[in-house]
Amino acid sequence: MLLSTLLLSYALVAAQTDVVGADRPHQTIKAQHKAQDGDIETTCMTFERFAVVVSDVADTKGSDGTEIRDRVGTTKDDALCAPGFSGPRRVLQAGGVLAMGYILAVKGPLVLLRGDDVFGSHDVLTIFRASDGAMLLDTMRFDAQPLMLKRRGEVVSLQYLQALDVGCDLRATGKAHDACVQQVRRANKIADNVKLDLDVTKACKRVAKEANVQLGVPVVIADGNAPVVRVLGGTVYCGQEP
Repeated sequence: MLLSTLLLSYALVAAQTDVVGADRPHQTIKAQHKAQDGDIETTCMTFERFAVVVSDVADTKGSDGTEIRDRVGTTKDDALCAPGFSGPRRVLQAGGVLAMGYILAVKGPLVLLRGDDVFGSHDVLTIFRASDGAMLLDTMRFDAQPLMLKRRGEVVSLQYLQALDVGCDLRATGKAHDACVQQVRRANKIADNVKLDLDVTKACKRVAKEANVQLGVPVVIADGNAPVVRVLGGTVYCGQEP
């Protein structure tokens, strides 16, 4: 399920501009119906093997969950999206709790959600396997660049900016800066042979010196079904906390 009609529309548009290589739905079917908790608008996006159904309960803030419905045999899109659908279905969960995120993209066997609330330049990214609803990755993405998706058979690879875990001041100088760089590398499992420019003075030149900053680094996941995040070389990206 998802937020309001306005934010739902925004989320679907964002999925098209914020991601490169996502699967296009066969159809997007919207419907409204009454429920005990208030009016509900559902948006059903159908794909080759399944449909993703999101719902917006009126007068609520934040998403309300995401449902996967399997396409069995020659099940038509209308039947997949019908309120009375009785085929295989599962509600996506993260740690036993409803996965409360917006649809970011679908690629092959994977469904990607973005977090309910955007925190500055950082946003929650969760990856689910559509076949059983298993959550494969829960991490923080830095959204200064689009997420890139590629598929070869059942293997989906991802490349994006990962939010950097920083527990010290990279804007320090001298030995303090060197020590902080090593601490950041250890915390983010960045191998010594990865040439990553952590010069925040250069990266954050457009951010006020007194502001708290958020940093992102380019990463790749070779197989979304068994996600291992590998940091790539390059330049750190900088944003300002709200």
